[in-house]
Amino acid sequence: MPHAHARRHAHEHALTRTRERRHRLAHEAARLMAEGGIRDYHLAKLKAAERLGIHDDASLPRNREIEDALREYQRLFAGDAHAAALQARREAALRALEFLAAFDPRLVGSVLDGTADANAAVALHLHAEDADAVPRFLDEHGIPAEARTR
Repeated sequence: MPHAHARRHAHEHALTRTRERRHRLAHEAARLMAEGGIRDYHLAKLKAAERLGIHDDASLPRNREIEDALREYQRLFAGDAHAAALQARREAALRALEFLAAFDPRLVGSVLDGTADANAAVALHLHAEDADAVPRFLDEHGIPAEARTR
């Protein structure tokens, strides 16, 4: 029986170490995103892992963990400025959603999840049967646009 107890203890200890590394990586990735303007979660994870010298994939945090850490970072270090930037972007998003209502728009990204800063773009997903409908609509209203599909 002592061996089973020792194995269980070692396993629990390993899980705790992995959890702690994930936490540290999430917070470092969030800091890199907030201070370095990185927008890509995967890139932020890799840079954080490199900076902290952590090289096991099990320790890489999920995007949601980084998002939570980013929200906490912004609350602690950006406070009112972050809240004002987010509010301005959400108001712009609301106007865009109303303007583009014919295309069943959906708000996505950092404005939706609350991590948008003063440099964040409002991201919308639009839906149309005719691929040219959205560019035509924007052109008719004198709005410059770059067409991309996903």
